[in-house]
Amino acid sequence: MENYVLNNGVFMPKVGLGVYKIKNELIFI
Repeated sequence: MENYVLNNGVFMPKVGLGVYKIKNELIFI
């Protein structure tokens, strides 16, 4: 199950620890 986080008003599926996927781009936080 994916967890979704809200960042700047945009929901992002959490694909890993501190890793978020948005439109096929991986964002490391």
